[in-house]
Amino acid sequence: MNFFYDLFYLDLNWEFDWWNNGIIEESFLSADIALANEKLDKKSEIYNLIEAYIKIKTPENANSMKYLSDIKTEKAPVEETDIITNVYNKTIAEVEKEIQNMISASIAEEDTTVKTPDKNSEHQQYIKNILLTYSFVVDGQPMPKNGKVASDFFEICFTNSILTQSEVFKARGAEILDRSEQLKDVEFLNLYAHIMPVDNPKLLETDKKGWKEYKDERFAWTYLMFNLLNKKLNETELDQAVVDFPNSSRIYLIKTQKAKLDKKQMTSYFTELIKKEFKNLDSGIGLGSSYSRGHNSYPLKLYFELLRKELRTPQ
Repeated sequence: MNFFYDLFYLDLNWEFDWWNNGIIEESFLSADIALANEKLDKKSEIYNLIEAYIKIKTPENANSMKYLSDIKTEKAPVEETDIITNVYNKTIAEVEKEIQNMISASIAEEDTTVKTPDKNSEHQQYIKNILLTYSFVVDGQPMPKNGKVASDFFEICFTNSILTQSEVFKARGAEILDRSEQLKDVEFLNLYAHIMPVDNPKLLETDKKGWKEYKDERFAWTYLMFNLLNKKLNETELDQAVVDFPNSSRIYLIKTQKAKLDKKQMTSYFTELIKKEFKNLDSGIGLGSSYSRGHNSYPLKLYFELLRKELRTPQ
């Protein structure tokens, strides 16, 4: 019955498209609640966890809900946002500056940024009360047995200032790492890396483990970018990562950045980077804070501009 963890994680973090995730899809959630009520023992740990999870994610149901069978879900409103908030308007000088500074951005923002606390103290207390009532995560209580769900529980705690990454790492880091080994669950390893201080010497070791053992691109990118920034990049490892993740524009961006540092002829690098970026539109994380971490066309436009400039430069 462990598939119920993944099932309800998807229901409560539905990725509507590249720009809208975390949405609760009413019809899917309702169908899976019915399935849980049919298949699960209502006194089981997984049933208890699902009930707590839904209460945390859908507080509008809390007052009337005792068991999953009582839940009547309401579809969360989709916030209408302008996906492209600013029109790309970089000059040649700005483009030149961007490529020269391409590798100066710190990777700390990706996994170590302290989240802005939720200022609604009632909401914070509401979440904490549920976790205490159902005995999950806080005060040393058990964490969910699924890496995605456990990560979501902890992230909710971090966002709402119920727990901090540093205290969780000190108190439960070893437990989280052991859980990743026991269950062979890459999401527990990712959680471990997420809460680890960026200056911890074991961070690189963890990233390499996630790349080599689980073939997970997230770990490979962090490992290679950290070494690039510290001028310790091993080109053999970089080439292997390109082979391991042939469609990754993030990984190939690192190869392009290294080529630029080495003052190589860049036409072929920009051409290949453009081909990979077309499929993903997500390499902006490797360009620094002036580019969004999400999917957008800004990096692709930059690469086209850089290629145009390269082709017009006498060799």
